[in-house]
Amino acid sequence: MGRYSKHPQYVQECLTFSISTLKKFKELSPDVIVYNGVCNWTKSGRRVSSISYRKESISDTEQILTFDFLSNGKPIVYDVKLVAIPSNLGKGVRWYFICPATGKRCTKLIRPYYRSQFFHRTAFGLKYESQCQSKTMRALDIVIGDIFRKDRLYEQLYKKYKKRHYRGKPTPLVRKIKKVENRILDMQFTLEDMKRAIG
Repeated sequence: MGRYSKHPQYVQECLTFSISTLKKFKELSPDVIVYNGVCNWTKSGRRVSSISYRKESISDTEQILTFDFLSNGKPIVYDVKLVAIPSNLGKGVRWYFICPATGKRCTKLIRPYYRSQFFHRTAFGLKYESQCQSKTMRALDIVIGDIFRKDRLYEQLYKKYKKRHYRGKPTPLVRKIKKVENRILDMQFTLEDMKRAIG
C-alpha cells in the first residue's frame, strides 16, 4: 500500500469551503431559515469534487451548517456552527465558522486530499505556501505583485482621463499609486540588503 508524501502540504493544494461561498447567494441572511446547497470544485474546467450541505438559522447571530456527502463511498455527515460577530467598522456583522475539531474561529474550512472532513487548517498542520518561502522570495513576490498593481492603477488613471488633482490636492487614485510606488522602492532596497547579506 502506497504512503502519502511526507512533504508539507499547503492550503492552496486542498479543497476550501469559504464563508464567501455562502455570502455569494445571500445564504447567511437570517431571513433564509433553511437552505440546501451544493458546492462544486473544478480544475481546468473539469469538476473534481462536489458536496451537499444544509444551512439552518438558529438566531440572528447563530446558524448551523450540516455537511452531507460521500467520501470514497463513505457517507460523511457532521455539523459546523456559524456565529456572527460585530464588524470592526461598526456596521453590520461578520460571519465565522467555529471549527468542530479545534474550536477556532475562521472564514475558511480546509479539506486535504487524504481526509474526509473540512476543518481549520491547523487541525491538519497545514500552512500557506507563502509561510514556507524564504524572506527573499516573500519580498520578491510582494514587489512583483505591487508592480502589476501599479500598472493596473495607471491604466485606470489614463484610460478614464481622471483628474490627478482636486482643489490642489492629489486625488485618492494618485495617492494610491504613490503609496504602491513607495512600497516597491522600499522592498527593492530590502532585496538588495538581502542579496548583500547572502553574498
